[in-house]
Amino acid sequence: METPVHYDFLIRLKPKTNKSPQHVNVDQPPQQAAATFSVLFLLYKQQIYSLHGAEFFATDRRPEPIRRKIIHIPAGDPPCRHINDFKDILTGMGIHGIKRSEILFEIATKAHDCNGVFMSVIIRKKVYSEIRLHNEEDDIARAERESMEVGARPVPGHQVLH
Repeated sequence: METPVHYDFLIRLKPKTNKSPQHVNVDQPPQQAAATFSVLFLLYKQQIYSLHGAEFFATDRRPEPIRRKIIHIPAGDPPCRHINDFKDILTGMGIHGIKRSEILFEIATKAHDCNGVFMSVIIRKKVYSEIRLHNEEDDIARAERESMEVGARPVPGHQVLH
């Protein structure tokens, strides 16, 4: 049985301001930071467990980061012209089909006529797993089945002890 997977996403755009930048992006040299529009893709995985149809999160775990990719677009170049680059990044992250199209549409919508300096695309991959409680009766029944599957083997004559 295939493990059910669901993707949620959030796209944020940091607008340009007239203030001097206080945040320094360590992924870019300073001269490149001013001349580019950056798009950061973050993929997180979150395990969701289910017991008899009731869903619950692993309360001790936050979504774990799986992949991170950043693309720098030259300033003045519309981000929509790089939609195939974004598509390749999403495909490389394992996101296909309708969900990839939804994310690309949202990126294009936010990037259209944008005056932003930075866009983040945050994707959460939810993986659903069924939990079975330990049942002693199941263990006993399995042991009985396994013991019946083992057939008696003849003992060779030279190994018989007298």
